[in-house]
Amino acid sequence: MTKHAATKPALGNLLLELLTPWSLVHFSLALPWLATMPRGDGHPVLLLPGMLADERSMRIVGAFLRSRGYEVLEWGMGRNRGPLPGVFDTLLALLKSTRRRTGHKVSVVGWSLGGTLARVLANRHPELIRSVVTLASPHTGNPKASHLNWLYERATGHAPGAHEAFLREYSRTPDVPLTAVCTRIDGVIPWQSAFQQSGPCAETVEVLCTHGAMGSSPIVMYVLAERLQQREGQWRPFVPPWWFGLANGTALHSGARAKTGAAARVRAVQRRH
Repeated sequence: MTKHAATKPALGNLLLELLTPWSLVHFSLALPWLATMPRGDGHPVLLLPGMLADERSMRIVGAFLRSRGYEVLEWGMGRNRGPLPGVFDTLLALLKSTRRRTGHKVSVVGWSLGGTLARVLANRHPELIRSVVTLASPHTGNPKASHLNWLYERATGHAPGAHEAFLREYSRTPDVPLTAVCTRIDGVIPWQSAFQQSGPCAETVEVLCTHGAMGSSPIVMYVLAERLQQREGQWRPFVPPWWFGLANGTALHSGARAKTGAAARVRAVQRRH
């Protein structure tokens, strides 16, 4: 958990969210490159959509992961309305049945509120979860520091932060490999609230895309492929390739110092938080 004092994103960032549809163009143009991404070992990956979104919102992520050889699991509960009664029981049943059927732990990829749920799930049942990747998922700071507080309250029936037990659970860093992907131009939540402090198996990777483009950004797909292809029990921090900072137009924090390659120098910025 980090200790950022998060406030609502700048209005300019919110306006940038209007550019989100362009990410579909970028994704289409990047398809030949994405076809070269690392393949995994076929273990199951559960996708958790964002607030009021359903399985369709994760369609591109799911298609990409299937192309890399993973078994993709959908959460099967329609629109994500937060931690309503029965949600975690249903997810636990899915994790257990998948473990019995495949013999493998399940990785979880959660977008926004879906990533917040993923953190709780990993804290409750680390024995069933192989790794977690969250995409612009708030877990620290002021729960009300969002431009969509009113929508969250209508979706869940309670104000952000009202369920203290839920807040404590998602704020705690799970004891499983965790990569938090965040963007400084996030127009929905403060990017600081999605920043994960580095730990023995926890890190943050910064990318340059809008909150709404997390599910279709080619750079996010690269991060997913690179993180999920690691062997179970052999987690290592993300080391950005030489082009990563250039592709994002910024110096990026990876949660670990970058190493130098034979052909190019990797730029990674260690910030104190």
